[in-house]
Amino acid sequence: IAIEAAMIAMDMAPGLDRSFLVESWHPGAKADFSRIREEARDRVKAAQDTIYASDIDGSRIRDAMKNAERCGVGGSVAFQKTDFRQFASRHERGMIVTNPPYGERLGERKETEGLYRDMGKLMESLPGWSLGVICANPDFQRFFGRKADKNRKLYNGNMLSYLYTYRPLVRERYHKEEDHERV
Repeated sequence: IAIEAAMIAMDMAPGLDRSFLVESWHPGAKADFSRIREEARDRVKAAQDTIYASDIDGSRIRDAMKNAERCGVGGSVAFQKTDFRQFASRHERGMIVTNPPYGERLGERKETEGLYRDMGKLMESLPGWSLGVICANPDFQRFFGRKADKNRKLYNGNMLSYLYTYRPLVRERYHKEEDHERV
């Protein structure tokens, strides 16, 4: 997720350094694709912000760091081995996008439900932050403690999943206070 975000922020086209079968379909295709790649490379801009990425598993962090370097965004993503529950920020606003464990294996369900509850508590401590959660658990919102502002179905491989998105709480409180003053 962090690598994709960095690529988007830098206007870096996916697949920029790979070839495609369509390039062999007609004689001019290879030259056309070469020109398109060069135009896409010219659009790539330097990162303006650092994207922070974390995982509780150090081997996942090492793999992600290698992948970020291979994709050309290694300097734009800061990786840290940490538990989501330990997240803290000095910034008043931000966005978190996460793909927490799904809890599909036997015995993991209770632990995962606890993580979802902890995520809800953490987000209460970050009222100016928005959140996106990719999760296969249709009961995520109940454990998180708040209904998502938007909920989209998607597939992660062949598994039905959901993208739950939450706007910042500060915004909601502001509008509630404003509505209250009008009454």
